[in-house]
Amino acid sequence: MSCPTTIFISTGGVLVCTYVVELPNDNNGENTSVISARRNSITHDFVASKNWDFNLATVTEIDKCVTVSDNRYGSLGSICANQNPKVFSYVLNVGPYDSCWTYIVENIATLVTNTNYIHKSNDHSVSITFPCSGCTLPPGYWKTHSKFYPAPYDSTWNGLEDSIFFLSNTSYYNVLWISPNGNAYYILSSAWIAATLNVLKRTSVP
Repeated sequence: MSCPTTIFISTGGVLVCTYVVELPNDNNGENTSVISARRNSITHDFVASKNWDFNLATVTEIDKCVTVSDNRYGSLGSICANQNPKVFSYVLNVGPYDSCWTYIVENIATLVTNTNYIHKSNDHSVSITFPCSGCTLPPGYWKTHSKFYPAPYDSTWNGLEDSIFFLSNTSYYNVLWISPNGNAYYILSSAWIAATLNVLKRTSVP
């Protein structure tokens, strides 16, 4: 409400107040306002009422339609209220990938309303595993496909993640995550671990 609760008005003065109230439903009804005026220690109440009838209202529809787009595909078209629900279908190629790995593809759909140009979006991620069967898997594959995630577990590890790697005082898994920074020991260690797991993987395939 735009009016203060208490105000002094001189004789003949005018005060305009506005307010907005959300209605509980779309039924017709009556709005009643009460103004209490005090003069010479005497209070007078003034009551005013006004009926409303939605059948007589002028309806202005806004944001009836939206345009939809996709961050990977581009424009998908439009949809209006009388078409709800509507499904946009399309085929999208991902890749190509030059190494076997699990890749995360993020998809974002965005809509823009046609009257007030309100933007809304929603996203979804899809995990895509590029198969590695028959190829040599790099250290990067093994350090992400262990029991510690984030990629799907490769059972070739079989608990080897926690085993101490020779004289390093740390585990096989941790060695893969140590940045070599030119240290030949860790460069060769990562290659050795990957080669060992690749051999185990091939020998475990029937």
